[in-house]
Amino acid sequence: MAGEKKVGKKSEKGLSLYWKIGLIIGINLILLLAILFQNLASTRSAKSDGLIINMAGRQRMLTQKMTKAVLNTAVGRFASADALKKVAVTIKTKKEAETAIRWFDATLKALIEGGPAPAFNTKKNQETTTEAMPPCRNTEIKKQLLKVKALWDLFRPKLENILKEKTATPEMIQDYQWVVSNNLKLLAAMNKAVFMFSKDAKRRVVYTQIFLVTSFVIGLLIF
Repeated sequence: MAGEKKVGKKSEKGLSLYWKIGLIIGINLILLLAILFQNLASTRSAKSDGLIINMAGRQRMLTQKMTKAVLNTAVGRFASADALKKVAVTIKTKKEAETAIRWFDATLKALIEGGPAPAFNTKKNQETTTEAMPPCRNTEIKKQLLKVKALWDLFRPKLENILKEKTATPEMIQDYQWVVSNNLKLLAAMNKAVFMFSKDAKRRVVYTQIFLVTSFVIGLLIF
């Protein structure tokens, strides 16, 4: 009888040990799965972050490119000096201006609402589109993008008015002066949005690093 009791106690202790080992393995498997999904999410996020920051950065360049092209078009049409007209190259700059305006507008919409943005395929030498960007879910960044849009909604009609005018009307000259005075404001507003996108991407990287280190420490302690 005594022997049977000892065997029973040993089997109870063994069962308890098996449960502990199983619990350790189970928790660590859960942590490993969490790390896997976090890494997959981080990879997807990094890919979209790179595209978003690249497109937002391009917007800064487009603010100056379209302004320069529109103003050069006006100079080419209305300047009295032949030397200025030759520098302006009206036809080329007009097309560049129209393309830059269209790209800026479409890209700004994609940054706010999500979707592809216009791009250029250098290998095929033709216009194409980027991969679809996710809609902006960061409240502060979206507010800044909407500020850019509010300024752009004033900016764009004046650029288009300058391009379509055939004579140097007082309205066209007034629009010209307004564009010269406000193009850096549009650049500054877009530049702030780019900085915010970059800061938000870095913040997510830090959170991922903290999660991975914490998961490792917890797994090590449990083991």
